[in-house]
Amino acid sequence: MAVDYKLIGERIKAARKSKKITQEQLAEYLDVSVGYISQLERGIAKINLDRLSEIADFLKCDIASFLNGSSYFSPDYLLNDISDIISQMSSQNRTTLYEVLKLITKNDRQ
Repeated sequence: MAVDYKLIGERIKAARKSKKITQEQLAEYLDVSVGYISQLERGIAKINLDRLSEIADFLKCDIASFLNGSSYFSPDYLLNDISDIISQMSSQNRTTLYEVLKLITKNDRQ
């Protein structure tokens, strides 16, 4: 599976904008040029995990959200992936899954 740097860049940009942080502020924090931030956000420059971690720390978000678009801490974590799997299941397996989920949530409430 290839790394989609363009998608990672789009997620960085969205997180930055949601925090109302400019490219200039992010560049200053990372001690890089604004041009480099622009290239990251457009997927032109490849980013390493250390730099991605620095950005996640500065933006106060989960690094996983840049990589897979979903954060473990997000209320909708894995919902789309689970939905895709369920849509491919037979009715009988969906019923079984439903019963299992009821048991799991019952245990969570106790």
